[in-house]
Amino acid sequence: MEIDKTIYKRRIPLLGTVKCDANGHYYVAEHSVVARAVGFMCPRCAKPILVRPSVAGRLTAVCRRCATPVIFFVDAAPSNVQGAPVPGSPLPPPLSNAPAPSVSSPVRPLIPARLILGHWPNRREYPLREGCTTIGRKDAVRHADIEIDDPKASACSVCLTAVPVGGVGMPDLVRQRYDYRLQVVHATNPVFVNGIVVPPGGVVRLVAGSKIRLGDTSFRFDDK
Repeated sequence: MEIDKTIYKRRIPLLGTVKCDANGHYYVAEHSVVARAVGFMCPRCAKPILVRPSVAGRLTAVCRRCATPVIFFVDAAPSNVQGAPVPGSPLPPPLSNAPAPSVSSPVRPLIPARLILGHWPNRREYPLREGCTTIGRKDAVRHADIEIDDPKASACSVCLTAVPVGGVGMPDLVRQRYDYRLQVVHATNPVFVNGIVVPPGGVVRLVAGSKIRLGDTSFRFDDK
């Protein structure tokens, strides 16, 4: 097993053991805190995954070696605050795309953005949340937040990240602004954004109307 000793040199605490639920989703059964660097081992290749979360909620980290998504939970306050979850406490199994709100499993807030697939009358819309949203082919082992039935797409192909950057508007009506970026995690076939190939590991910024193509499936990014 390969162990990255930089985790201990930097004194970054390990978050906990990665578990697997009945649906095959990998998740960490302990909570982290915003802006605190933590790490855990990939359950498939044992590569260390280092994370410094910038938002609270249910987030997904993707292994850079084998593209395995791992779900972890981030609190806005330290875990010793009354009402906050205690590290090591059991968590309910996470859902693939729409987790039910609960005290022990905070839900990432919805954002004013969505992915649109197809055209009327077969049009489908996928609302997005803060943090990372993975998109990929339906697979028995690797589960993406948005799964598509396309054999030419990878199981965990891309990660769409929404990071809050501030709010604009009147004092009584503030609209949160986000910075949207798409990173190609693992793709056997090319991933296109507005007709341009994005190589594995590449990151591009998304704006309203951007077109994303994975295999034979095309999405349109819409920022309301």
